[in-house]
Amino acid sequence: AARLPEYEEEEVRVSREAIARVGKQGYSVPARWAGRRLRARIKENDSSVPAIEGPWAYYRRFREGGEYPVFARRAAEHAFTDQPDLEHLLIDGDALAKGCDYFDIRKVAHSPDHRLIAFAVDDKGSEFHQIRVRNPETGIDGIDDIQHTGGGAVWAADGKSFFYVLQDDSHRPLKIFRHRLGSPQSGDTLVYEEKDTAFFAGVAGALVLRAEGARNDV
Repeated sequence: AARLPEYEEEEVRVSREAIARVGKQGYSVPARWAGRRLRARIKENDSSVPAIEGPWAYYRRFREGGEYPVFARRAAEHAFTDQPDLEHLLIDGDALAKGCDYFDIRKVAHSPDHRLIAFAVDDKGSEFHQIRVRNPETGIDGIDDIQHTGGGAVWAADGKSFFYVLQDDSHRPLKIFRHRLGSPQSGDTLVYEEKDTAFFAGVAGALVLRAEGARNDV
């Protein structure tokens, strides 16, 4: 079988499902690609353009030799300053992935008051993402542990709850729940259920999305 050329490694996240699809096309894919962000031709210190939101500028970057993104923020007035001592580290993908054979991180989102950070990870290769909530000042995760999600949280305006999409055992995103911080997932409120499995559900801001034949990541 032909091997994918090296230049095609640029900024590709390869899931087990994607590897299977590529294999059917006659290509062989190294096992080390699974769940990794391959950055063959991206600068080691690649960084996104800071997004200014209220008092903070949020951005994502890669460290030299790193495999996964680092999510950070700095004061809005220093949005385009590269001084390391002005950076507030939020989520370190490389640290979270340490010791994992598979790792994927999605939708890092701050609460409206900027006090908390919600993020979703899959460290098993199941394509089910666990949502966690972190205090960026202490770096400590709260007790919130939301399983079987489609990957990401959308904060409610109160900053005390968020919405997420629950996937069924067949990875179909059909239900949207509201989770209140500090409460068990079993007590979450169902706000929408898609009864027609030809459609998938998603949420963005205050909007519930319904799409045919394609997922809407939160």
